[in-house]
Amino acid sequence: MQVEYRTKLHENDWGVLATLYAEAGMGEKSEERLNRVFSNSQFQSFLYIEDKLVGVARAFSDGGDCAVVCDVSISPVYQGKGLGRSLMKHLMSLIPPHERIMLFCTAGLETYYEEFGFGKMTTGMCIFKNQANAIKTGYIVPA
Repeated sequence: MQVEYRTKLHENDWGVLATLYAEAGMGEKSEERLNRVFSNSQFQSFLYIEDKLVGVARAFSDGGDCAVVCDVSISPVYQGKGLGRSLMKHLMSLIPPHERIMLFCTAGLETYYEEFGFGKMTTGMCIFKNQANAIKTGYIVPA
């Protein structure tokens, strides 16, 4: 099995990336939106197996104080094989030292990310476009 990590999306195929996110339960994301958010993210890791996109992770940063990891996703067919861990390790190797690196993840996966050194914040807050859904899905707690 040929595994390859790339720091740019092969042939800017945003449709393939949108399909990966949908299949992995990360929601519907337009090609235009994906192009925009990845273009503004300094750190990107795309996981290919046999030249097929099967995983992705990205992060953005202010250059030294804060970095944010988000949109980590693995195709359901490849989940449970350790590829998510290797994808995270690859992404984290791209991010230079910062005072803090924050992470957005699906509710319930917090302990998974502890092995990379992340700890739950007690002081973090967030405004979501759809606050009611964020409460319903466990991303935030009601005030």
